[in-house]
Amino acid sequence: MALGFWKTLSTLQAAGTAVTAASRTSMTAGSTQARFTLPAGEIKAPGDQLLVEAAGIISCVVTTPGTARFDLAVATTAKFDTQAMPLNVVARTNVPWWLRLLITFTAVGTAAAATFHFLWFSEAMINTALQATGPGPGGTVAPYSGTATGAANTASSVLDTTVSNILDLYFTQTVATGSCQLQQMNLAVLSATGW
Repeated sequence: MALGFWKTLSTLQAAGTAVTAASRTSMTAGSTQARFTLPAGEIKAPGDQLLVEAAGIISCVVTTPGTARFDLAVATTAKFDTQAMPLNVVARTNVPWWLRLLITFTAVGTAAAATFHFLWFSEAMINTALQATGPGPGGTVAPYSGTATGAANTASSVLDTTVSNILDLYFTQTVATGSCQLQQMNLAVLSATGW
């Protein structure tokens, strides 16, 4: 029995279409093989984990760049959400970003529950200098709240692990003057009880 090994479920094979709308949009549009149908029973015990690593490029405008928000959706419904993260008030054009989402299931079954954390790095994050002048790379741990009390990083009834579920990565921006494109993505699972 193998313990502690990540099993890749899906990878992005071509860049997704750049998201320019000021509305919640799938980042895998144009590259739908990264939308993954999680089989029934793949998450089978408390302690099982999902890992999403994604990277791409983002642009934001000067002065009023709005916010960036990523979420992992189950059947198009946001379940794991960074919340709105403020973007840099200094314009950035096609700068890299990197996102990591770790989900640990605390309950499985028809109303599975989980704890989750995001890391998001990009010089497009508020108050981040150019890479050449540092410090960098700028970013945050999410769910982002912008307050001293933080934001909830637990979710209940996130999915029914006894049936198959479609997983997809979404992006929301509050203004249509920027863009965000997914260029790389990996979805993996770790079994707490082994394969």
